[in-house]
Amino acid sequence: MGIVTEAFSFAKAPRLPMATLGGFAGSSASIVGADYTTAVREGYTQNDIVASAVRLLERTASEPRIIGRRYPSATARSQAKAYYRWADATGYPRWAAADVLSRKQLQEDLSEHTHPLPRLLNHPNPFTTRARLWGTVLNDRCLAGNSYLVKYREQQTWEGKRLVQSGEPKELWRMRPDRVRVVPDRERFIAGYVYKAGSEEIELAPEDVIHFKTIHPLDDYYGMPLITPVAGRVDIDNYMSAFVRAFFRRGGQPGAILSIKQKLSQESKDDLRERYRSQFGGGNWFEVMILDNADASYTPMTMQLGQRGLVVPELNAITEARIAMAFGIPASILGLLVGMESSSYANKRADWQVLWDVTLAPLYSELDDVVGMSLLPDFSGIDEVLFDTSQIKALQEDVDKLHERARKNVTAVLWTREEGRLLTGVEAVATEGWYLLPLNVMPMRAGGAADVTPQELMVRLAMANTGLLSAPQEPQPEPEPETRLGRPRIESDPVARHLYEQGEELRRRYPGMTVEQVAGRLGLAPSTYKRYRSVFREEESDGGER
Repeated sequence: MGIVTEAFSFAKAPRLPMATLGGFAGSSASIVGADYTTAVREGYTQNDIVASAVRLLERTASEPRIIGRRYPSATARSQAKAYYRWADATGYPRWAAADVLSRKQLQEDLSEHTHPLPRLLNHPNPFTTRARLWGTVLNDRCLAGNSYLVKYREQQTWEGKRLVQSGEPKELWRMRPDRVRVVPDRERFIAGYVYKAGSEEIELAPEDVIHFKTIHPLDDYYGMPLITPVAGRVDIDNYMSAFVRAFFRRGGQPGAILSIKQKLSQESKDDLRERYRSQFGGGNWFEVMILDNADASYTPMTMQLGQRGLVVPELNAITEARIAMAFGIPASILGLLVGMESSSYANKRADWQVLWDVTLAPLYSELDDVVGMSLLPDFSGIDEVLFDTSQIKALQEDVDKLHERARKNVTAVLWTREEGRLLTGVEAVATEGWYLLPLNVMPMRAGGAADVTPQELMVRLAMANTGLLSAPQEPQPEPEPETRLGRPRIESDPVARHLYEQGEELRRRYPGMTVEQVAGRLGLAPSTYKRYRSVFREEESDGGER
């Protein structure tokens, strides 16, 4: 059994004496004791794959900010959750969905500047940054299966070894996992925690400790380190590295037998051995050995390095892949040979998306659940805390694809124009300027029918531009009997009258133009223009005008 395997063998892990409160005799709480230090030294500090995987997870802690949310009611919270589920299902970005919900007053985002809980989580104590604290939490979770944060509240008193605190938490501090043990309880499941540093012990209340842990099928109180299932693979990788290192340290051509058919003194043997080492060791690998005519033989005793010799590429690739798999990290991101052989920019970008979708997003969701369960009861005016992954670069869609999808969904009437604008990173409503609207697009109010036809819209824009009609206003005709399309009658429609007058002006300027040509210039069907002429010419005749 290897060093790492032995260190993480839970069959040999020390057992914590059970608390006898109320005669509780449930399953005992096991801990990773002194072997944790050995396992970290052998599995983390001496294995480059494990160290790279854990450090990569640590570094991701610097990306998501921690925010809070407040909902006006339980109904609003349900509606917001449903909208986020819709956004996730359709690919609509969460940051845009959050903006929509905020504008609809279904939620309020709380930052470190507006509420003390997000401020505490982003600035845990005067000596630790947000990235360092949460990176350490991930480190402990990987290597010990458990991570502990202790709350430092406003008031503290001591009752023997027990620290009694009250008030809101003001700081958060990390506790080394091998120094913490859980005290089980018959009624409350956990009576508290004991932190031991050297000979000093501190008893902590369960509400003063935030305990992050992985799932351990055989333990009720402690998690299982991520490295445990691949401890044997870590040993194999360490042994391979040590073997190759010893090969190069002891000489380019490993041990051999030099047999001489004459008796040599011990001094001669030592001299011959030293001369051989000096001539063929170190960097003088594979030099030619010259012997006299004396009867002698030379027999190599070890394997060669490559070509199915000492170094087996397949074994190395399998070990790399299995260790990376235990941490949920694609091999190409860690720079492992098994991943780089098939890596390209597109593949690596896809691998980063897979890492966040499959490993990191669920991981941070699990962390904020534990944080919320432990800290929300200590603060008022906040309903939820979460690691905000909406701005993570690896999760952002390609800009060109994002704009293309926004245009398609808006024109397909799946999204409103405002939702499409939000998706492309601009304000939902433009406060100035003009839109260029294609004639084959008919604007519609959300939940209603079409306001105007494309031709009418173009005329209204032209009238607004010439001062005949102010842009923000809608025509307000007097109530008249409506047609089956819900539009005003022609004689009371200012747009129709404007089109008729424009057509008459064209005919006066160009007497040779036919009715069809005039209608085409106006963007109308000939029958529509003829109907306008018949109505307004008759009206002018009745009024005595021509």
